Amino acid sequence: MLGDLGLAVYEALANAAEHAYEPGCPAPPLRLTARLDHDHVLVSISDEGRWCPPGDRGLRGRGLSLMRQLVSAVDVEPGAQGTTVHLCAHLDHDSGDRAGHR
Repeated sequence: MLGDLGLAVYEALANAAEHAYEPGCPAPPLRLTARLDHDHVLVSISDEGRWCPPGDRGLRGRGLSLMRQLVSAVDVEPGAQGTTVHLCAHLDHDSGDRAGHR
C-alpha cells in the first residue's frame, strides 16, 4: 500500500535527520530518490552524517524493524560519506494496491 511505503519513507527520513547529525545541525542534507522498476517502487534516502548502529534505546530504536514490516525489502548501506537506506515496495496489481506487499 502507498500508505505503508509513505510511512517507511518518513521513518527513514526522520532517522537520518535525528541520528546522522549532531544536535542543532542547521538544515542537515538529506537526499531522496525514487523510481518505478516494473512491479516495484524503489526509494533511497541518503544522508552525509555518521552511522549509528542499532542498540538498546529503551522505548526507541524500532525504526528499522518498522520499515521492514511496511515494505518488501530494506537495505542499509553505511559508509564514510554517509548512510543510504534503500526501500523496495512491491506493486500488487491484482488487489488494486499500488504499492502493497502483503
